[in-house]
Amino acid sequence: MKTKATIEKEPRFTSLVEVLDDAKCSDFISVQLARIETARVNAIYKAGKGAKLKKGPYDYLLDRGMLHPTALIEEFKLIDQKKSILPSSTRSLITEICLHSMQETITYWQKIDEAPEVKKPRAKKKSTVTKV
Repeated sequence: MKTKATIEKEPRFTSLVEVLDDAKCSDFISVQLARIETARVNAIYKAGKGAKLKKGPYDYLLDRGMLHPTALIEEFKLIDQKKSILPSSTRSLITEICLHSMQETITYWQKIDEAPEVKKPRAKKKSTVTKV
C-alpha cells in the first residue's frame, strides 16, 4: 500500500517542445518582449529628443513582423534543429527570450504543483439556542 509520501507524480513536461507549447510560456515571452520594448523607450528618452537607437536584432524581428510569441517559438524550434536562416545576433536574442521564458514556465508550474491545497474554512453553525 502506497502512502502519500511515496506516490510520485509524473512530470508535467517531458520535452522542451511541451514547455514551449504551454500557454504560460507564451505569456512569459510576451512579458519579455514588453520588457525589451520598455527598455528601448527608456533608452531613447534618456538619450534626448531626436535620438535614435542603432538597429539590432529586435529591429530585425520588428521589421519582419516576428515580435509575437508564436513566431518566436516557431523560430526557436528551427534554431534548435539548426535550420534557422536568421543572423546569429537575432538567433541569440530569440534563444535568450525563449530559454528564460521556459525557465519561468517550469518554475511557475513547480510552485503550483507543490503548493499545499488550501482548505476553505468551515462556516460556523448558528446556535439553535435562543438567548433570552
